[in-house]
Amino acid sequence: VEFEGLKHENRRLEEEVQYLNSQLEDAVRLREIAERQLTEALETVKTEREQKAALRKELTHHMTLGDSLLASSLDGLKLSADEPNNDDAILTFENGFAKVSDVNDEDNRLSSPKRDGNFRPAPSLVDDLLTELNISEIQKLKQQLLQ
Repeated sequence: VEFEGLKHENRRLEEEVQYLNSQLEDAVRLREIAERQLTEALETVKTEREQKAALRKELTHHMTLGDSLLASSLDGLKLSADEPNNDDAILTFENGFAKVSDVNDEDNRLSSPKRDGNFRPAPSLVDDLLTELNISEIQKLKQQLLQ
């Protein structure tokens, strides 16, 4: 009777060992799958980083190239011949400044730059005005470069 009990206990333990071995094999397979997926994910992240770095370099290159082209185009900026002639309006505007300066006291008249009694704006003011007028054009060009 004891022998039969021990045989039965031995079979039960063998079945339990087989069950545990199958679970161990399943766990090992799942671990291998997870390691493969992790390796693939790491490789994907690495390639994405490399692509981002390359795109950043390219973007920086295009931005510096675009900025230099933009600067050179602004340096060569001039009024074209087909634009309307506004000399009369400019002279009227300048004369208006001259009349206002005549009303002011002597110190103000001496500090303002004049030529032949007419107000002559400083070159930096003209450059600033041209820059302000072309801001929208500059932004459009930058957007085109980014595309």
